[in-house]
Amino acid sequence: MTIRDIETIMDDIKQVITGSIQSVITSINTEKGDTLIPTFDPDSYLMHDISHYSILPPYSVFHLQTIHNATDIKPNEETNGLEYRIELASFISQQLNADNDYRIGLRYQRVLYELYSQYIAPHTRGTELLGNTITSLADDRNKAYTFSSLTFKVSVIY
Repeated sequence: MTIRDIETIMDDIKQVITGSIQSVITSINTEKGDTLIPTFDPDSYLMHDISHYSILPPYSVFHLQTIHNATDIKPNEETNGLEYRIELASFISQQLNADNDYRIGLRYQRVLYELYSQYIAPHTRGTELLGNTITSLADDRNKAYTFSSLTFKVSVIY
């Protein structure tokens, strides 16, 4: 019997997302009649915390998959296993454009939610959506930065 530990689950989530994200992006762009969400670059998918970078990664859009930290891990008495909090996030860097800055954050939020609800939740034991975040800011070089994230819980039984 294969054990599905958190490492395996993280790898499975990455595989599902990198294999499915472009179809979700294409579907949303088609529905909206534009290409506000750019084509997915598989190299832009990172499996760790952005804090490991001294500068931002060299992508205008990059995607993160992280486990927050050890304080978020706790025993699950009902399943005799562990629970982990996983965050999926998209970070967008673009020229400041007041008409589209809020839209791109909302669109990536929808991409993340559709990936979770269609491809992760139905196939991962003990998953529960915990929350979502959209944050935007601009700098003095006329650049806008948008961060959209989705956090969920998974239970791992050993």
